[in-house]
Amino acid sequence: MKKGFLMLAAALLALPLMLSGCAPQDSIGGETPAPSPEQEPSAPAPESTAPVLSPPPPEGPRVEAFSIGRLARGEASYQYAGQQVTRRFYYYIPSTYVEGTALPLMLSLHGSGSNATMQLSESRWTDYAEEEGIIIVAPESTALHANGKISSEGKLPYEIGQSDASYVRWAAVSSDPCAMEGVDDVQYLSDLIDLFVDGGYADPCRVYASGLSHGAFMSLRLALEHPEKIAGIGVVAGLLCAELDEVALSEQVKVVLIHGTQDTIVPFGGMTYGETVWAHSSDETAAWFLKQYGIESEPVISPLPDTDPEDGTTITRRAYADENGAEQVVQYVVEGGGHTWPGGTQYAPVSVCGVVSRDAQASELIWSELKTAAKQ
Repeated sequence: MKKGFLMLAAALLALPLMLSGCAPQDSIGGETPAPSPEQEPSAPAPESTAPVLSPPPPEGPRVEAFSIGRLARGEASYQYAGQQVTRRFYYYIPSTYVEGTALPLMLSLHGSGSNATMQLSESRWTDYAEEEGIIIVAPESTALHANGKISSEGKLPYEIGQSDASYVRWAAVSSDPCAMEGVDDVQYLSDLIDLFVDGGYADPCRVYASGLSHGAFMSLRLALEHPEKIAGIGVVAGLLCAELDEVALSEQVKVVLIHGTQDTIVPFGGMTYGETVWAHSSDETAAWFLKQYGIESEPVISPLPDTDPEDGTTITRRAYADENGAEQVVQYVVEGGGHTWPGGTQYAPVSVCGVVSRDAQASELIWSELKTAAKQ
């Protein structure tokens, strides 16, 4: 029953992406709806030669070369359900990188039915990477084809012959179709972190994960299973799944939650099927982490400037500090916001995905909160 509910929710996620008429995903400039003749042409395809992950352990990942100052593409190889699956990821090391330094690293995880390049375009993480000196890594989830083949090339549901977006999806919970086929995305993302840390490019104390929708769910799971590797997460339109309730965090991870109150795909108030709770509400998700961290203080509440009154949204920040004054859990409640990335595009009609708030850019909010978070 849970799986059926998941598939229904994921199918709704796929619909706006199909309506948007997305450009081919080998074009970095074409991640969002296909440009009209009046728009600028797409940027050239990203470099596809480096870095390269070797087959899975015992060999482990190895680097052939890194590109600096441009969006580049790499691959990893894993065995799932008896198949050798080549996994694609994109990365950006800012042009300001100086050899011998270790920079913060941000994972950017796309939503169900979407892909890495679309999420990079929506979030503008590469812009912030250049401005703030951050390494961005944007992996592709796996796709489960109708014939049982597993791939990870960033193809959308209509491109792989599936109408249900739950087949282009992270292994964020046990009921995800790819998880049921043995896909281990926690291991994959952990390996990607190691690739950049071991290569000397990323600071192991300043690794973060962010994502939209199912990518947000995946960011939460990664943080719960590898808190020793993750200093903080930025969760947009994502919630804590009930099956993870009993996880005991061995280390604290700073948590930033951003969610629209009018999100009908991943509702602010949680997700249930019948009487079964599948995912907790945004408030309950915050409360779960507060309990883990022993934080009992009331939040400091502050409204953000309503910079675009015409969009019909407002954003309120709720910050929860520990006994030392460190804000470990921060909620941004987007009143009137839909299943969207604040500051992103209205990628589908409001009737499908809800309203995009123009009062802030989610990536900027996330980075403003996480930039000082670091492992000791």
